[in-house]
Amino acid sequence: MIRITLPFLTIAIALVRFGGLAAQEVATPRPYLVRAEVTSVGEPKQGVRVAQLKVLRVYVGPADLSGKSFEDKQMTNDRRGEAAVKPFEDGEEGLWVLFHSRDQYVVGKAPEDSGWPVCRRCRVQDECGGRKEAFAAVLAVAEAMETVESAKPGQRFDLLRKYTASENRAMVDWALTAISHLKTAEAEKHLADLAATADAELPLRTQLLLDKLLSRRPDAVWVDSKRRLTRLQAWVKGKWTEEELVAILSRLYIAHQDHNLADKLSVELTRTAGENKEWSVAMRGHVIRQMRFVFGFCANDEARISAVDWVYEQMRSNDNIELRRAAAETLTQLPLYPARLKAIEEHLATEKDDKVAESLRAAVKKAKAADK
Repeated sequence: MIRITLPFLTIAIALVRFGGLAAQEVATPRPYLVRAEVTSVGEPKQGVRVAQLKVLRVYVGPADLSGKSFEDKQMTNDRRGEAAVKPFEDGEEGLWVLFHSRDQYVVGKAPEDSGWPVCRRCRVQDECGGRKEAFAAVLAVAEAMETVESAKPGQRFDLLRKYTASENRAMVDWALTAISHLKTAEAEKHLADLAATADAELPLRTQLLLDKLLSRRPDAVWVDSKRRLTRLQAWVKGKWTEEELVAILSRLYIAHQDHNLADKLSVELTRTAGENKEWSVAMRGHVIRQMRFVFGFCANDEARISAVDWVYEQMRSNDNIELRRAAAETLTQLPLYPARLKAIEEHLATEKDDKVAESLRAAVKKAKAADK
């Protein structure tokens, strides 16, 4: 049996009202989305510049928020990732997420389950990628959010469904997420119909988002469905762009972390991806290295042993030296049970690649030190 001690983080998940689309009221602050203008920028103090801003338009939130002032900070070395990166400029405009706290408005982070196109702020020269097109796409979503926010409850589903047909990817992400928050019969049917739709008719981005939304439902119907299994297998067996591959691996990783992907299945899907020759060598090497993280979230001993055995086999018999080296490096990060440790020591006697051998010796040394 493989034993490993992992630190567990306690994650407090707060449900917030989604711009009038809430399923229930909670005590956490409600996020607002506004367009604002920088009215002044202070002198730097200890690496921090504070900008004063004025709200020009309210997309989500109370109308009387318009004209209110708030502050934002800019730092070049913000390890928490909360401050703006590039300096503010007088007259600059953008989109901000605000919260009302202690009689003032403060910049905050949009809830992770909101689907909002803005995390904290969106500026043309900074977080929006420096392209006017990117800002325009986010601005279009903000305007759509304003339309839905001001609509009657009975009109919201039809509006959101219309927005899911947009070519604006951020619009689709937000609208589909908003539909999942409605909890109405028509919204539930729409999601179920999408889940049953053939993969060829749904963009990969939509498939990934649907999996996230449906997997987090308390009934777990989607998580254990054959339709989902077929879709997951299609992801790791298919041919994709590098951007799509990164998105697929990220989704599988997060689903496993969220306990929406069984240990054995997570290992199996990772193995299939790592052996898919339609993927580049560099990406397959990344998959091999990712197996140590998959192992780290596994509570099932059989799945753990399977993960270690697969990495060992990639090191021993893969016909690509770069992948063999990636596997050997990964073995240094995995606990080695006795039979596998012995096999590695025996393999070392015949290993001809210096880098593979070096990693294997490090793995053996680490494993023996752990047993003392």
